[in-house]
Amino acid sequence: MSGLRARGFDLTVLSALPNYPTGRIFEEYRGKVEDWDEEEKILRTYIMPFKRKSAALRLVTYLSFYNSSMASDRKHFPIRSFDIVIASSPPLFVGLTGCRIAERHKAKFVFDIRDIWPDIAISMGLISSLNPVYKWLESIHCRILKSSDLVLVTNCSDIETIASKGYPSEKIMKIPNGANLNIFKPLPDDEINKLREDMGLTNKFVICYSGSFNQGMNDVGIFIPLMAKLRDNPEIMLLLIGEGENLPGIRHDAERMKLDNIRFMSHQSLEELGVTLNATDVGLIPRKSLAGFKSGGLPVKMFECWALGKPIVMAAGQGTEERILLEETGGGIAVNPGDIDAMADSLRKMKSNTSLTREFGEKGRIAVMEKFNREVGIEKLSSALEKLI
Repeated sequence: MSGLRARGFDLTVLSALPNYPTGRIFEEYRGKVEDWDEEEKILRTYIMPFKRKSAALRLVTYLSFYNSSMASDRKHFPIRSFDIVIASSPPLFVGLTGCRIAERHKAKFVFDIRDIWPDIAISMGLISSLNPVYKWLESIHCRILKSSDLVLVTNCSDIETIASKGYPSEKIMKIPNGANLNIFKPLPDDEINKLREDMGLTNKFVICYSGSFNQGMNDVGIFIPLMAKLRDNPEIMLLLIGEGENLPGIRHDAERMKLDNIRFMSHQSLEELGVTLNATDVGLIPRKSLAGFKSGGLPVKMFECWALGKPIVMAAGQGTEERILLEETGGGIAVNPGDIDAMADSLRKMKSNTSLTREFGEKGRIAVMEKFNREVGIEKLSSALEKLI
């Protein structure tokens, strides 16, 4: 947001009242129907979140935001208040909200796709293509694409998938994920040592997963069996940072199995995470296997670790775009999804060979500095938006 504002764009942000990833409205917003920050131009509207995430409850959550955001748009902004509307998905219903608001304002509509739903749900085995719910969601997705003046994706595979739905490939732009180098920057060694001491991680080889523990692209069920396998390496510590519906079960299993090689930290802001990751040695990204998909997307976690000179161990399918990028960059080790033995061996290898681990991290940092710097993506987006206007 700040990057576009710095390039002269007058931005207004419409979002739900903060509730992610805990599934509860943040305390300072509870009891509010909406919150309008006129100085920052951020309008937060009502949403009905749930800690339990059944399909039916997710739908209630999405529709509550759709209805409140449409109402708040009509309340605060006269017709033609905006020249361009950008909506980021998932959730898919945010895309629907965006295209409806764009229609009201006679504005250009940009559909920013992080993961292609409902296609990803099929590849993860969550739903069948014959299911009426899938057909309904697919019709919504096609409706949004039809209304789009520009579609943004993060990887080449998504261009093929969206073009196969009949959307013109010349209107699809790839802007890969990247890291904000103003936030994710290496600290001096003495500060890192102090940070590790304060966190009780001195003399530990720290691997880290940060992010959501909800149902999604990452196989968060792998942490317990992985650390049980690494129990005989007491120097190796897993740091789990974040929140989500699956986290209580992971905590319970760690306590039940007396896995004192797992440490938990609550959700952090990007600024906090940028500091904390300095105290780690390796990033862990356990992607799920995706049937029929060439990519699960390029995870932001990869670039944030690399920006700090930290290598990664990533589970990703053979031939997927994220695995190819990792292997070409040389910023870590790739294993097959679900292969706990290979993941454990990779972590042992990195721990025992510090020069190799350092080399992986340096290669990753070079890749981010040259290609996956957030500023590069913002510049590309800025130029595309100017052309739309």
